[in-house]
Amino acid sequence: MGPAAGSPGRVGGGAAALSGGLLRTVEARCVDRVVARGRVESVCPVSGVVDSYEVVVEYQPPQGHGVGVCRYLEAYSLHRFFEGFRGRSIFQEELTAMIAEEVCRALGVGALVRVATRGPHGPVVLEAVVERRCG
Repeated sequence: MGPAAGSPGRVGGGAAALSGGLLRTVEARCVDRVVARGRVESVCPVSGVVDSYEVVVEYQPPQGHGVGVCRYLEAYSLHRFFEGFRGRSIFQEELTAMIAEEVCRALGVGALVRVATRGPHGPVVLEAVVERRCG
């Protein structure tokens, strides 16, 4: 997600070191809410089977450096972050909490974040959710 043509914006802001690279931020004019959807694959620590999850990251962006400017996750770095879980042995609940922590670390104080993962475990579909105010 980058700034629109002709709008003020910059890449940078906060960056959190992650297993899949850097979760980067950009700054641009403020919107009320951002919803990012992606997929994560990891390995079940119990069965050793590959788990696939739909991930939804929703957040209210925090104030950036300047009036009317907010900080956002850079979409490609979020995609790369998700890819970093491939082959990693981790429970769904831990995965969800870790994503929320890293999103908060990158966005900084003031962001309101909700992360949900949803995926099948045999005949049961589980959804894990973390909601928090960063800071």
